[in-house]
Amino acid sequence: MALSIDANHLKSIQRRGTAAYYTQRLRQARKDFMHSLSIEYSETTKDYLVKVNQGIQKVKLEAYDKLKKKVAYSSGVDYHKGEDND
Repeated sequence: MALSIDANHLKSIQRRGTAAYYTQRLRQARKDFMHSLSIEYSETTKDYLVKVNQGIQKVKLEAYDKLKKKVAYSSGVDYHKGEDND
């Protein structure tokens, strides 16, 4: 509600970012932490932003691996050996 009154209320932005981080809404958390840092630098906020970026990278890698396995499985390639199972 505070952000509807003042979109640049620093403490509200940081709290929303922290809540988003702990509920795995990483893109919202990154947006809020970057906005917060654009208003005022904070080492704690920067540390959270680093953790968020690492989390996003981990999710991307997991999704890529899952997709790669799915494609390999559907093409008949044994993912573990890299050979056809024919």
